[in-house]
Amino acid sequence: MGEFAQVRLRIRSHPALERLCDPTHTRALAASELERLFAALGLTLVFQGRAEVEYSVEEWMTHGGPAPETAAEIRRRMRDSIDGDRTGLGVREVDGELRFHHTAIAFLLEKPS
Repeated sequence: MGEFAQVRLRIRSHPALERLCDPTHTRALAASELERLFAALGLTLVFQGRAEVEYSVEEWMTHGGPAPETAAEIRRRMRDSIDGDRTGLGVREVDGELRFHHTAIAFLLEKPS
């Protein structure tokens, strides 16, 4: 699979997993989209921090509470994505536990007086 095809697969795979876990999930805005939104609202970006947040798949699934058969499908997809990092989430198995990471971004904004 070519690099472009791998990127497209990652772009589709991650949101699909999110929706399986929590059907109300729509999509996460990219940092650049948020920055444009802040600018359009007249807000000044004072600070932006990024961190990798690590989860176990079991811990992460508690936020959506998928049915047992859906949880099994999520585990299968996560496990299948390990080879080649097909989700872009760095899924790996550690001591028999599926783990992955999300990038979290925090913004500190200033509103003009």
